Parts: sequence; structure tokens; C-alpha cells
Amino acid sequence: MQRLPYSSKVMIGRSMRSSLLLVLLLGLSLPCLGQRKVLLEHYTSSWCGECANAHWAAQELQAAYPNLILAFHHSSADPMANEHSTEWRQAFQIPGTPLGLVNRSNNGGGPLYLNVGQWEENIAAALALPDLMGLSLSASPAGNGQEVRLQVEANLLSPLPQGEIRLSVLLLEDYVSGEGPAWNQSNYYHDVPGHPLFGLGGSIEGYEHRHVVRDIWPGTWGAADFLPAGAQAGDSYFWEGRFFIPEEARPEFLKAVAVVHRYLPGSLSAQEVLEVEEIALGPVLVSTSPRQAVHAIDFDVSPNPAAGSCSIRLPDGLFCLTLANAQGQPVKEWAQASNGQRLELPELPNGLYLMRAANGRRYATKKLLIQRF
Repeated sequence: MQRLPYSSKVMIGRSMRSSLLLVLLLGLSLPCLGQRKVLLEHYTSSWCGECANAHWAAQELQAAYPNLILAFHHSSADPMANEHSTEWRQAFQIPGTPLGLVNRSNNGGGPLYLNVGQWEENIAAALALPDLMGLSLSASPAGNGQEVRLQVEANLLSPLPQGEIRLSVLLLEDYVSGEGPAWNQSNYYHDVPGHPLFGLGGSIEGYEHRHVVRDIWPGTWGAADFLPAGAQAGDSYFWEGRFFIPEEARPEFLKAVAVVHRYLPGSLSAQEVLEVEEIALGPVLVSTSPRQAVHAIDFDVSPNPAAGSCSIRLPDGLFCLTLANAQGQPVKEWAQASNGQRLELPELPNGLYLMRAANGRRYATKKLLIQRF
């Protein structure tokens, strides 16, 4: 069996970009700065042994390119599948896994879908293109935490391509796992010394799937009323939608990705992504949603707000703690934490963070406010 190559590069830490965050009383907002970002949509499946390596490669690319946004569409054979991802795959004629689209563009020629080894070149090329617009996202809870209200503002910086421009919102979930073979991740690299997946088994039980596309709002091809005909550079446009959260999704691990793209039915080359932005929904939904984790952990963090350090209250046993910023990006991890442990916080900017505690299939999330005077 021929395996895809993997890189041995050291992962580059994600930049904090704390100046982009503004925590609001009823929601979270990301300002419109016109900094170009790129979308990598990966077609994957839990039964695909090469896909585990592709997941790892995508994460490494995101670490090296902080303006890269990831979205993983799952095969219809997976329990994480949804009808919109299936329609997306069929429309772009993706023949199998693991393949991906970079901004739904072919970078000047060839098929739209790319293998893992082609991703980085196309990501770098897309990032080098001029900015067309800045996107601002705001999210707030609605419907007793069972819905989310999303507001999108676009500031046009350059003339747009001819044709219809639409807005699609991808609802993503992190740390998706379940019991049984359908949830386990096949792994062709369990016997490749030096690979990060070495020794994890040919089928990784309890695998936590990241960037899982749960839904696409308001449909696979988005909203047709986002930008009017004749929109010009210098103009600003505002759009708002209110959407239900899927019953199986856990609000604390959700994020929304706004994708502005061209749209011409029947033309694969006219679906190019023009701009993309994401926002973590956990900070605005975790305290309002009535849903509770089936295997929740009773834990707490104090003091809260915290400055240089905090203490953790946990049940007996060892837990993996992950501290994520308001965009859902991990900034600190404690692999084996226990009750009463003092956690030294790095020099993080003031703001709202999420502390996740996990032990096997048990998990819970708490808000943590870092406030240094």
C-alpha cells in the first residue's frame, strides 16, 4: 500500500491575535479588518485510513498559516454526515477521500479537488491574493440557547468579480466522538515509526473528530440576498440570520464559519470563495443552552476572573485540560491534571477563554475570564 508523504516540520504555534477579539455582554464579535483568510474544505471519512494523516496535515498547516480556516465534510457513510455536505461533495464531483478544496478554486487550472501534498502550495497562493473585503461576525444566543443569531457585515475593499455573490455559514463542531466502529478513525500509519499516528492502532478508538461540518445555513449554497447587484468598493453591507442548533451538537464546541463565494449553478469554476471568517459560538452559548453533556464532569476553576494562575477542582483521577481563546483555538494544555492542581497561565491577553476538562468520554467546559490589572 502506498502511503501519502507526511511532513516532519515542527508545528508553529498559533498567533493569539488578541486585538481581534471583543467580548460583548450578550454575544461575541469579530471586527472587520480586511485581513485575507483562506478556507480548506476537506472531504473525509472515519473508515478512510489515509484520512487520519490528512487530519494531522491540515492541523499542521493551520498552525503554520494562522489565517487558514478548516472545515471537514464527512462521507455519507459516517454518523457525522449531513445532507448539505453530501450535496457539496456531489456538486464538486469529488471522487473520494482524502481530498480537499482550497477556496473552491483550481489556482489557474486542473481539477478543483486536491490531494494532501497539493494543499500547502494552493493555500500560500490564495493568501497572497489581494483582499476583496473585510468581514465582521457577531453571534448571540436566541430561543433559550437552542438557536443562534448571527450577524455579518462586509466592507468591500476592491471591485468584486462579475456574477452573483452569496453567503454560506458552515456550522462546525470540535471533539466529536462516539462508541462503535463507525466513530473510530481508521489509521494506515499506526506502524510507521516517527509518524504522530504511530502506535495508535489501525482503528483509533475514542478518536475526537475536529472541524466537523454539522450543517450549512441557510442551505448548501447560501443566502442569495447577501450583496446587491452593483455592489462597489467602499460600500458596507449587513446581513442577519437566526438558526437552530442541531439536536446532536454540543453548543460549547461549536463555531460558525461565514463563507462569501461566487455562485453560478452548473459551473464548478464559478464557486470561488472570496473571503471567509470564523467565530466560536461556545462563549455565547455555553451558559444559555439547556442541553447538558450526558457524561459531564463536575469541575470548577478559581479564582475567576484569574490573573497569573488559577486552581482547578476536579473529581478523582487524571484529566486533560485545554484552555482555548474566544475563537476556539487552544492556547494551553495540561495533559494530566488532577484535583487541586495549580495552573500557571501563560502571558495571555485579558479576555474570555474556555477551559475544557476531559477524561475518556466524560467532558465539561467552563468559562474563564483572564483579567490582569
